[in-house]
Parts: sequence; C-alpha cells; structure tokens
Amino acid sequence: MKKSIAILLIAVGVLMTGVSVFADTTELPEWFEDMIEWRKGQVQESLDAGTITAEQAEVWNQHYDDMVEYHQESGFPVGGGCRGGGMGGFRNGGGPGWRWNQ
Repeated sequence: MKKSIAILLIAVGVLMTGVSVFADTTELPEWFEDMIEWRKGQVQESLDAGTITAEQAEVWNQHYDDMVEYHQESGFPVGGGCRGGGMGGFRNGGGPGWRWNQ
C-alpha cells in the first residue's frame, strides 16, 4: 500500500512539471488521459486487494472524473497548477495556511 502511494505521488509530481506545456488548451493531452487511466487502475487494484472499500473507490473515481471534466472545460493553467501555493495548495509544504514567516 505504501509503495503504491509513493509511486502515485512521484507520478503526480513528475506529471505536474509538464502541465505548463499545455497551457490555455481544452484538448486533453494523451499523457493526461493515460495518467487518469492509470490512477483508476490503481483504485481498482486497491479495491480488488481489499485495501479500500467500494465507497472509497467510488469517491476516488468521481474525483478523477471531475479532474477530466474540469480540464476539458478550463484547460490547464499557465505555469502549472501550484501558483505559489505549493503542492495541493499547501504553502511551503507546511499544511493549509502555514507560512514560514509567521
């Protein structure tokens, strides 16, 4: 389980570096479609292995569907998705609302 999470986090980090290449387009790049397919496959593997429940799998799959819908409507932001907020919106990696200068 920990190995799957680590691989997922590494894949997301690597793929986020290429997001700026596809700025201002609503056409989904092949790498993005491949990433979503891979993530949904990981969800299915986790469900089959019994490490997540059917409800958790449904939530994750809905999340990935929402990601696809969002990028189909909005494209990809110029310069990537972090915009100074850090990964996942965490400022400087310290968690929600954390600031080093406080």
